[in-house]
Amino acid sequence: MTRSLFVGTAVRESTEEFVTRISAIRLPYILKSWKGQFREAGRRMGILLSWTIILLAVRLKVMSVQLPVFTKFDNPAAAAETPTRQLTFNFLIALNSWLLLCPADLCCDWTMGSVPLILSWNDPRNLGTLTVYAILCAILWNIFWVDDTRSRILLMVRSLC
Repeated sequence: MTRSLFVGTAVRESTEEFVTRISAIRLPYILKSWKGQFREAGRRMGILLSWTIILLAVRLKVMSVQLPVFTKFDNPAAAAETPTRQLTFNFLIALNSWLLLCPADLCCDWTMGSVPLILSWNDPRNLGTLTVYAILCAILWNIFWVDDTRSRILLMVRSLC
């Protein structure tokens, strides 16, 4: 567990994803508690929760308890009207999922219109969004309603994504 806390701290120093990663570290303890090891799992989860709160407090202190301010240039989709904003944000999930599988068009930043806004429901990119959500629903179905070892493995993999 010490190694997990160290890795979580290192991730906090480099990205904002540390809360997700710390939560993923908790998952095995939650699964163990289902098997009756409540006391040990609870102790470990308490340590992880305390460490997460400490890391969040340090992060807020470093940021002077102020959230970053983004402009339309930084995030054009955030400044767009409804439904353009929702369609584009959902498409970004599909785009990032595709980049995990095929990073040929990898871009370090989505500013300056590098991803054009989705202005209507008729945009063909919406099919990619629907496909990704269908795949996620199928994975969740296997995780929660198929009772075998494979579903627990899928749950662990999904928690790390």
